[in-house]
Amino acid sequence: MTEARVTDFYADKNDCVVGVRIRCPDRSIEHVGCETLVLATCGFGGNNEMITTLIPEMSDARYFCHEGNRGDGILWGKALGGAVGDMSAYQGLGTLAVPHQIVVPHPLLIEGGFLVNIEERRFAHELSNISGMCVPVLAQAQGLAWVVSDECLNRDSLEHSVDQRKLEEVGAIRRGNSWAALERVCNLPLGSLRRENDEIGAARAGNYADRFGRRHEGPAALKSPFCAVRVTGAIFHTQGGLLIDGNAQVIRDDRSPLPNLYAGGGVARSISGKRVTGYLPGASDFAWPSPSEP
Repeated sequence: MTEARVTDFYADKNDCVVGVRIRCPDRSIEHVGCETLVLATCGFGGNNEMITTLIPEMSDARYFCHEGNRGDGILWGKALGGAVGDMSAYQGLGTLAVPHQIVVPHPLLIEGGFLVNIEERRFAHELSNISGMCVPVLAQAQGLAWVVSDECLNRDSLEHSVDQRKLEEVGAIRRGNSWAALERVCNLPLGSLRRENDEIGAARAGNYADRFGRRHEGPAALKSPFCAVRVTGAIFHTQGGLLIDGNAQVIRDDRSPLPNLYAGGGVARSISGKRVTGYLPGASDFAWPSPSEP
């Protein structure tokens, strides 16, 4: 809010933080003393060097969060001797509209939509893992896919969605009164969407899982007019961070606490485990106290 940046911190010989150094927009320097320092600078999604080293599968992915999240708090905590954990964990999403940079609401897939790549084929169980879907999407040609749905889903299931309204406003939603018409506007091979939809319909009618293990029991079949939005995979939040105790105090590898350093939100290790598939919706800023034993 003030466009001031912390550039350094000061600690005594016992690793007790005594103050920070701040650079202001006019290039003046301020020094602020403290009795306690709380690190709450989010994760490191905006630090491509850290992403490339710690989460290499996302090194070329789009980052969909604040560019200032460069891991400063985590790096400061480590410099004081704080331990870190689960640094390979993150929240991803495979449905970021391109080039519009708007999230395509997941209910479109939950309520009967499906994903195809630009080479015409479905490639994954769309509901197997919301966060982890970024990985198979990015593995497709050009890292692109299409979220395929219909007008009813876009209108009725998401009438209160801000993201859906934005997608409509910027013209991200492509439409066709038939599968062939939608294939043409999406530059997909003729017959490709109809083939995939027919296979889903057969699985629904026969009450069996499709070739990816997805069951289509609840949602009704898609009906004309059909809709599609082009998407890619993205990283939203990193989930690894400094280890903390039950008081949110940063701890060392030996589990002893640093004297007056605390961490929360994206600076502290969350509850996702080590991989993208462990992310739980709503837990992007949930800090998890470390167990007493390694």
